[in-house]
Amino acid sequence: VKPVIGAHHKFHDEAFASAWATRFVPTPERLELFALMSSEVRSHIPANGCIVELGLGPGYLAEHLLNLLPDVHYWGIDFSRPMLDLARHRLSAHAPRVAYLQADLVKDNWHRGVPTPVHAIVSTWALHDLG
Repeated sequence: VKPVIGAHHKFHDEAFASAWATRFVPTPERLELFALMSSEVRSHIPANGCIVELGLGPGYLAEHLLNLLPDVHYWGIDFSRPMLDLARHRLSAHAPRVAYLQADLVKDNWHRGVPTPVHAIVSTWALHDLG
């Protein structure tokens, strides 16, 4: 178990990550949140803009945004290799526009490797664990 500020998760374990992804398939309420976030992002991001998601997880929000915004480039950051693998599989139809970065958001250097400029930063599951 890797300690994270505010939580203890086993996301480095493939079975745990897969079970979590199955358990937390977006609910109608979560999809409403995705729609609201999409509206905000769409109104502020230029064509071919760059979105960074903190705590990509299995890629549920990314899939929603990539389907609605066909010209954006997307960077998904997660500390869990199994979650990145789940997202890579889910987002394979968008492969040319998606990049993945394994990084721990608690560390000061997590942003290294992310291109600039970034036009939107989004997150749904990770920030509450950062303290």
